[in-house]
Amino acid sequence: MLQNYLVTLLRSLKKNKFYTIINVFGLAAGLACFFLMGYYIKDELSYDRYHPDYEQIYRVVEIIKDTEESASCPFSVGPGLLNDFPAEVAQAVRFFNFQAPSLSLEYQADKKFREKALFFVDSTVFEVFAFDFEQGDAKTALEQPNSIVLTQSMARKYFGEENPMGKMLKYEGKQLLQVTGVLADVKPNSHFTFDALLSFSTLKGIMGSEPQGWVWNPNWTYVKLKKGVTPSQLEALMPDFVSAHFPNFIKADVTLYLQSLKDIHLHSHLDYEIQPNSDISYIYIFLAIALFVILIAAINYINLATARSAQRAKEVGMRKTLGAQKSQLVLQFLGESVLTCLVAGVLAMGLLALLIPPFNALAGKTFSLGTVLGDPFMLGAAIMTILILGLLGGLYPAFFLSSFKPISVLKDQFSQGKKGVLLRKSLVVGQFAISIILMVGTLVSYQQLQLLQTKNLGFNKDQIMVIPVQLSPIVKQFKAFKNAISQSSAILEVTGMELPLGAAYQNHEFRPEGAPAEDWQYFPSIFVLPGFTETFGITMVAGRTFSADNESDATDAIIVNETLVKQMGWESPAAAIGKQFATPGADNARIIGVMKDFNAASLHQPITPFAFDLPNNENQNNFFTRYYALRINSQNIQETVAHVERVWNSFDPDRPLDFFFLDDRLNELYAFEQRINKAAGAFSLLAIFIACLGLLGLAAYTAERKAKEIGIRKVLGASTSSILNLLSREYTVLILIAFIIASPLAYWLLQQWLAQFAYQTSLHPALFFIAGLVTIVLSWLTVSFQSLKAARANPVDSIRIV
Repeated sequence: MLQNYLVTLLRSLKKNKFYTIINVFGLAAGLACFFLMGYYIKDELSYDRYHPDYEQIYRVVEIIKDTEESASCPFSVGPGLLNDFPAEVAQAVRFFNFQAPSLSLEYQADKKFREKALFFVDSTVFEVFAFDFEQGDAKTALEQPNSIVLTQSMARKYFGEENPMGKMLKYEGKQLLQVTGVLADVKPNSHFTFDALLSFSTLKGIMGSEPQGWVWNPNWTYVKLKKGVTPSQLEALMPDFVSAHFPNFIKADVTLYLQSLKDIHLHSHLDYEIQPNSDISYIYIFLAIALFVILIAAINYINLATARSAQRAKEVGMRKTLGAQKSQLVLQFLGESVLTCLVAGVLAMGLLALLIPPFNALAGKTFSLGTVLGDPFMLGAAIMTILILGLLGGLYPAFFLSSFKPISVLKDQFSQGKKGVLLRKSLVVGQFAISIILMVGTLVSYQQLQLLQTKNLGFNKDQIMVIPVQLSPIVKQFKAFKNAISQSSAILEVTGMELPLGAAYQNHEFRPEGAPAEDWQYFPSIFVLPGFTETFGITMVAGRTFSADNESDATDAIIVNETLVKQMGWESPAAAIGKQFATPGADNARIIGVMKDFNAASLHQPITPFAFDLPNNENQNNFFTRYYALRINSQNIQETVAHVERVWNSFDPDRPLDFFFLDDRLNELYAFEQRINKAAGAFSLLAIFIACLGLLGLAAYTAERKAKEIGIRKVLGASTSSILNLLSREYTVLILIAFIIASPLAYWLLQQWLAQFAYQTSLHPALFFIAGLVTIVLSWLTVSFQSLKAARANPVDSIRIV
């Protein structure tokens, strides 16, 4: 019997090659997309969960009232929590890094690299996190000063195939570091990665003393709670902890809380994240797209399966006449449907192999066909999905065709009835409503990304060359470096700064004049050097900018933006000139200028009060001047870079020049959105393609069903255009209904998504009409392909009585 069913299936598939190809290929494309997106979602949800005790690990977050909510904490918070709460805290670890220091081999100074993923950590790091040791002892690897643990990739980079254990590296060409361990590369599903870890005590040799304090907060601090201790129990103790340790001028504004390790990657968007995170909203978007794509593919399959079922009515009638039982017919149709889905599933694996490389490029992943199919959960989900689709596709024809009376079919009195037609129409409306939502979403997300990348930030970001100088001797020779670099006419302006403008900022304490001694306010601010506003083209609306010729500017001058003036309640920018603040470097700094508002951070955030300050002594200059910024002429970039490199090497021959262009760095702020937008757009187009593929099959079925009607109309003089109108009118109406349903739903969904941005593109009605028009045009083209074929057919063939 099984052999008979299989022969019947193969005969049916062979007889209806066109429908078989559409059914199998459409379903395979939908399954491949669904599996890939499903694995992506599973991967995103797995971040940091490979640590054995991840549910006990928390990051300490610091909130400074009305100023920042920071992923980082002051130096003393970690050790303080471990010391004060031994009953609650099992262990604590801090991560701290400088901006891209250089490492070199001890006896091969030319083998030198700038390392951005290098952290100073407490020796307890391996008691909190489960990083895999390949060489060395986790308990002792970072106990001593000047110890460094490398990842496997980092070890190969410096030592090739040699055993790195015990070998020496040089930090900034001076500090010797001994390799005390080698780790496996950090798993990609981690909210931060690194190439090397240095013992925290090494900082004493680099900075002169091991840093401490309760104000400056550059450490990412993690605690591991003891079993049975809940985060709320420790958080309840935090207010007393802050009151006991933090300075009087800030303790009233500080709140500490715990953030679960497993929530960081998708739910954390704090200031000063250790690395950019993803967002749970994008998981919902990808989940929706995955479900939409598989739903459209399933609708196609079910639609064509039910539509074509009528063509097999005589076969079923004959089988029932010859004694076939209803259960046998049901089993036959269900089996055929499941087998067809299995074939589509096998084809989907091949399509998946083709989709993974471009998807990796778009989403920044490292998936392979082996990792996807080797995942037991994904393999089980794939088998279940195929079986469910097979059963759904076979249920209607199985129970419908097996229930009618054979005499009706054999007398040509069989009809699918209104219910079957209504079901197909409803499914068509549903799949095109989904397609329109996806298309509108793609258009809006593209416009939002364009807004983020092209909006006027209030300063010049183009042709700004940024050079990290922290820890370099050049940081002490700004004037000499500026004079030397400016010998080229390609260098238009030169300045220095604490952080790249537009990408990040610090918060520094300020006390307005007349306020009590303990009444400090924290404002976003950056330490800069003279020439900063000229380099970045920042407009002054009142007063003046810093001047290198005015020596008092370094000790008693600040400039602020318009928003800070408004927040302080001053009448106008002009009224702010001369107002005094106590700053980190001066007790009576005067406002000498007010800048036009600009975006100091990403466009995810609104404009905030902002201040620029000058380092007021050599120590502050050495610490806060971490980058030089050069505005250059864009006519000959290569020659300009060569000139900068020559000057750099004349000042610091032991350290290779490292630089980036500011516009590239700022575009990186939206790199995640850009990748997601491209990936979502690609899968949205795939969903629309699958929908049109199904429409092509239905149009072919309609043309076939109306073949005699079309033939008679042509004999009676009907034109090709009238035949086209006859066959496409029905689907046009269905797509218009889909547009009416999809538009308000898409509008609401996109409003929710855009709410996360401080600056939003408008949901213009034209975007919805474009999506609707494109969908209608695509459907017309799809239907017209079959309609023209039917309209041009010889009417004699269709109306001939055999």
